[in-house]
Amino acid sequence: MVGRGETILLVALKPNLRVLMMSAYPHETLLRQGRTPPDIQPLTKPFTRHALLTRIRAELEHQRDAVQSQPRSSIEAAWDTKAKTRATLLLVEDEEDTLSTLSDFFEQEGLRVVTAMTATRALELAREHGEAIDIVVTDVNLPDLPGPDLAAKLRHHSPASR
Repeated sequence: MVGRGETILLVALKPNLRVLMMSAYPHETLLRQGRTPPDIQPLTKPFTRHALLTRIRAELEHQRDAVQSQPRSSIEAAWDTKAKTRATLLLVEDEEDTLSTLSDFFEQEGLRVVTAMTATRALELAREHGEAIDIVVTDVNLPDLPGPDLAAKLRHHSPASR
């Protein structure tokens, strides 16, 4: 997982950033092993395209609702501008075939996709793309940092994090 300092940086940029985690392990196992916080419900592999797309849409809706509940300001103007463009998804998966398949799927669904095979690269991309990233989909088990730690770092660095 990414360090706490990186997480703080991303949250400051985008506090409402939504993160969806994926794992081959059941949620109960991840909780028992301390791999995910209780408030995060990963999407268990294998999953259907429909299940994945439903979760992505729900996360984007939640993010939109959170932004809209804030007083109209520069945030609202930024969201109105963003609504006229495609949403950008940061996909973090260490298995190349899965990464490629999911990336193709998300692009077919109209999302702009940025990919990383490690948490370290995901953090670099988050810094590079900043506010352009609307949602993150990450594997729970990454080689250099657990997905929940990556999520925490991304949220910390991004004001739109969840």
